[in-house]
Amino acid sequence: MPKFFPILLLMAAAAVAQNAAPAPDADEWAPFRKTGLFTAKSALWIAPDMEKETVGEFSSRLLDGTREGDPKAMATLGRLFYVRGATVRADEWLAKAAEAGHAGAMLDLGAMSAQGAGRAQDVVEAYKWFWLATWEQVPGADAALLEISKKLTAAQVVQGVQRAVKFQDSHKGGVNAPAAAAR
Repeated sequence: MPKFFPILLLMAAAAVAQNAAPAPDADEWAPFRKTGLFTAKSALWIAPDMEKETVGEFSSRLLDGTREGDPKAMATLGRLFYVRGATVRADEWLAKAAEAGHAGAMLDLGAMSAQGAGRAQDVVEAYKWFWLATWEQVPGADAALLEISKKLTAAQVVQGVQRAVKFQDSHKGGVNAPAAAAR
């Protein structure tokens, strides 16, 4: 039951927001600005067009996207869970997004694996996800890969690359990295 509580909370918020008209000067996004991703005054604190929709509309769109298998929606939901401290739920949704080919989610999973956030700490798994994100040219992935490489033995690096190539081979349609060149 605890796994479904955040989703039920989002659904309830969507239902309430659809039935209640907010006051023109009410800022219903105020609680979400506390995530620390951007300053409260930034127009880009989660997405450039957020002021164009209500919390209910955003929640509904996000949940619809996850049900349809949209990797970006899954990654966004995972990141929202992460900033709210629900790292296990974040890991679940980021893993789904990465499996669907979302490169940013791959970088996030690498960071979570390296830290042991939402999953057991596994530096080889972190290397795998950073390696995949680097192949997808995610900004910052190459620096993360270099940093984690310093903590690994040569055998662990080889194991991480093998895991990454295995992932690429099993996701040939979803990940654009040339797996054969990595061998």
